[in-house]
Amino acid sequence: HLALSVSIHQIYTHSPLRNFTYILHSDSAPEQGGPVYCIDPFDPAAIADWLNARGLRLTHIINSLEHHDHVEGNPGLLERYPDVQVLAHERAQDRVPGFTGALAAGARLSLDPAHELEVLDTPGHSRGHICLLYHDHDRDANGSNRPAPPAAVLTGDILFNAGVGRCDRGGNVEDLFQTIEEQFATRADSVRVYPGHEYMGNNLKFTLEYEPQNEAARALLARYDAAVAGGEYIVSDIGTERAINTFLRLDSPELRQELQRAADLGEDAPAKAAFLQLRRLRDDW
Repeated sequence: HLALSVSIHQIYTHSPLRNFTYILHSDSAPEQGGPVYCIDPFDPAAIADWLNARGLRLTHIINSLEHHDHVEGNPGLLERYPDVQVLAHERAQDRVPGFTGALAAGARLSLDPAHELEVLDTPGHSRGHICLLYHDHDRDANGSNRPAPPAAVLTGDILFNAGVGRCDRGGNVEDLFQTIEEQFATRADSVRVYPGHEYMGNNLKFTLEYEPQNEAARALLARYDAAVAGGEYIVSDIGTERAINTFLRLDSPELRQELQRAADLGEDAPAKAAFLQLRRLRDDW
């Protein structure tokens, strides 16, 4: 739960796919009837129970991509909330149950007058993938809203904790590289990262396979094991990902040495070549 005036609730799906579903709403939504967004629903009964317990009524479903595990809960939620809008990338609409509207890059979805989601067009993992930036606006001296740096990003299957998405189900690894470089590598360290799956532990082990001296990854893996044992899941940020995510560490000397050994990658190979080789290694790991 992100401690802001808009709540981002992370619901873990206890299945082999380890999906996260997210509920976003303004803290004033129950009293004022504001929008309530469900991102990538998996278990409709669990989601409805969660909403009912808090006096919330679902108004929007957003599917970050068209793969079945990210749209699994759409039909069940539409049975319970038939007036819900179902939003996704236009290239995903033929595989999104109940689709009612397309989301394009730069679109803004209001949570309340001071908080909104910004749509990012993020190809790579699938043909119709979006991510969502959460913006919390400042107020100027006149009481008007002014944009503030984004506070969080919901990343679907593009950026995971300590990893990135696969590209073997209709994706393109070169597009994925561009998306990571352009949309995430330059974000502020403070931006919180909310991925579509809980893969942190396994991804950290991959980092340590190719950067065995990465003490930040080793320390986080210890924290992760303790947190999961207590039924909790760590929320990282871009700064943390820069320290522990091999796909954001393409200039690491140790990683480059390991890529030379494991994939015969030249010492001076460009970042894109290193990324593509790293993704191939992760596919087979």
